[in-house]
Amino acid sequence: MKLQVALSFVAIGLFFALLVLELVRRRRLRPEYALLWSGMAVAALLLAAFPQVMEWLVRLTGMDYRSTAIVIVFIFTAVMLINFTVIISRQCARIIRLTQEIALLRLRLDQHRPPADRAEPPPPPSGSA
Repeated sequence: MKLQVALSFVAIGLFFALLVLELVRRRRLRPEYALLWSGMAVAALLLAAFPQVMEWLVRLTGMDYRSTAIVIVFIFTAVMLINFTVIISRQCARIIRLTQEIALLRLRLDQHRPPADRAEPPPPPSGSA
């Protein structure tokens, strides 16, 4: 591996490691998500420290360095997208459940109030098609 490529891997790894630490410190990134990004930083540093891994991948796939690097980035991106899609799906289900619970609580609350104190339902949204 050329020195320039190794230095690029070191720079990328250090950048992501420092970025992840700072985002966790500022509480902008939850620790469980930081593990994925930390893994990416460690992988970049390992590729710089052990260039024979990249050479082994090149021989294994029969591709050149550039193609192998693109495949690695693609796989990492796909894993991240699947992870975030699962998280978004879980959050959507929670939002639906919470919305339904709030609606049921409002219904129960309105049933226990005298008719004069009951809140009128909000008007339907205007401009909906």
